[in-house]
Amino acid sequence: MSSECRYLCRRNVPVTALHSILKRHAIIYNPPYDIKEILSEHHCPNGLHLRITIEHATRNVSIVGNSPSVSARVIRIAVNSFQSHRLVHTPRQAPRYTPRQAPRQAPRQAPQAPQAPQAPHTSVAMCSICLDPIYVSELRVLQCAHLFHEHCIERWAMETALAPTCPECRTPLA
Repeated sequence: MSSECRYLCRRNVPVTALHSILKRHAIIYNPPYDIKEILSEHHCPNGLHLRITIEHATRNVSIVGNSPSVSARVIRIAVNSFQSHRLVHTPRQAPRYTPRQAPRQAPRQAPQAPQAPQAPHTSVAMCSICLDPIYVSELRVLQCAHLFHEHCIERWAMETALAPTCPECRTPLA
């Protein structure tokens, strides 16, 4: 048995705050629970659509967003977290080879893009490593024809496994 309801919540109220309010109430009071009454101060007619369930036996609280705005918000947070994590440079503490192995050679230089009569401040494409525009003066073209900032692909090659590959298609760089 459980108490369930669909609820419209203000957009500025974190779901974690709602969860803690309901969990605290479920621990203190016996079922059945009037969820709309418990969360009445957070109600908003144009708010986020939530489906809230409190299991009577276990007193577990479940909050699920039913609107695309909740899923879009979760995806946006995940993408932003991934991008900020990807751009943080962490120094290597030790080489990835043992003394019996030969040191890793730097990847062979791919052919450089022909320098067209473009100005150095002209954006050619977007770098898929740092997601910034690539300008002609900092362009690096790999053998597979993917474009990157020269410093981004060099850092990528140094931080990847023993056999560096293109970040987009995984073609070997050497």
